[in-house]
Amino acid sequence: MRPERLELEGFTAFRAPTVVDFAEVDLFAFMGPTGAGKSSLIDAVIFALYGSVPRYANKNLVAPVIAQQATEARVHLTFSVEGARYVVVRVVRATTSGGATTKEARLERHGPEGEVEVLAGDADGVTAAVEGLLGLSYEHFTTCVVLPQGQFARFLLAKPSERQDLLVRLLGLGVYGRMARLAGERQAGARARREVLAATLAELAPLVPAQRAELAARLDGLAELVAAIDASRARLDELADAEAAAVARQGEAQRAANALGRVARPKGVAGLAASLESARAGENVAAAQLSEAEGALDVAEQDAARAPQLAALDADLERWATRDALAGRLERGGEVVAERAEAMAAARAVLEEAESQARAAHEALEAARALDRAASLAEGLEVGDPCPVCGHPLDEVPEHRSRQLAAAGRGAEAAAATLGAARGAADDATREHARYEALLHERRTQLHEADAAVRSRPAPEDLAASRKEAEATTAAVEGARASLL
Repeated sequence: MRPERLELEGFTAFRAPTVVDFAEVDLFAFMGPTGAGKSSLIDAVIFALYGSVPRYANKNLVAPVIAQQATEARVHLTFSVEGARYVVVRVVRATTSGGATTKEARLERHGPEGEVEVLAGDADGVTAAVEGLLGLSYEHFTTCVVLPQGQFARFLLAKPSERQDLLVRLLGLGVYGRMARLAGERQAGARARREVLAATLAELAPLVPAQRAELAARLDGLAELVAAIDASRARLDELADAEAAAVARQGEAQRAANALGRVARPKGVAGLAASLESARAGENVAAAQLSEAEGALDVAEQDAARAPQLAALDADLERWATRDALAGRLERGGEVVAERAEAMAAARAVLEEAESQARAAHEALEAARALDRAASLAEGLEVGDPCPVCGHPLDEVPEHRSRQLAAAGRGAEAAAATLGAARGAADDATREHARYEALLHERRTQLHEADAAVRSRPAPEDLAASRKEAEATTAAVEGARASLL
């Protein structure tokens, strides 16, 4: 299989459309600084062929390949096998639940005259067709064709016996050993990813219930406020209707009184006057009762006005909750910084060992070069001839040691590469430790601000008691109002 052209958009680090043309060269290399996207190009080729990315422990996990702020990832790979030209396309789209689904997947064979034959039109069908076309499963391809990221550095840092074993595996001379070691490497990678995810989950998990509880409390408060507003509007409508009816009845009474003055008083008016006086007395009693109830309502409303406002109490309680959450995050951040410090110390220890090995390899190379130069000077001499350097008779004639010199040179190059990798790892560990130190400092500042915000406020238990008292006062006011209806 030979790749000819790779097109990708929205895939990991390549959010914008990107094209890589392999057709003009026989050998090529991806070069660039850490994070430039070199591994992402290899991931894109594997994803186009098999619909999976080897850096994720779960081969069915594809959501992380979608670039940030992108809704879908598209990969288009043109390759040839035994003279035939093929095109494979895969497009995945992000879902609202945080996962991803396959939007498009197809494999085509392009003929020399431009004809196109669709070999597969869905994700599973494309994967099966590629496996049959290449004769390699996803596991075989990611083991034998593509060496996963990190394995080359592991080869350089390994002991001589371990490097020999790795070469045997790469040459296919120890299939069972290769399978066992690959399983171990995958287990280690999965364990590392699990530890990172567990640490992240442990940091974020306490925040989710608190945020949900806060949101639920706010929603309940809004619902109560809406209900109170609706009830007040209904009461205002009733009062307006009652006022209009009273005005209408007053007008009718005035018109009736005017008409009555024009009518002769019939018999029995005196009895009606007595009944009217009795009714007026009852009205006075009812008015007194109404005045008493209104006075009780005024007292209750005054008590409610003096009670702490629920919104202010809730704001103070929210400040305390924020302060407690920040304190927990600061404690967890300290633990993470300690772990990063240990990792930085371990990386520096590895760097010191690599520097020692590099010096030893360089010394061995210089010794081998000296022996080889001595052999060059002694060419054509025999035992007993005078030494061209010191003049003494030769006890033995030095031999060229080209193999030893070449081996020493390779050892020095390997040691130098190991030293470079160790330095990179030490630098990464140092930067990571500094980043977490800065984050810890930021959290300390946030906690200091939160402490200042609650320093002059009552304790949470006192706030809760005040809130309960305010709710009781509000209930008393509502009861007094209800008694007036």
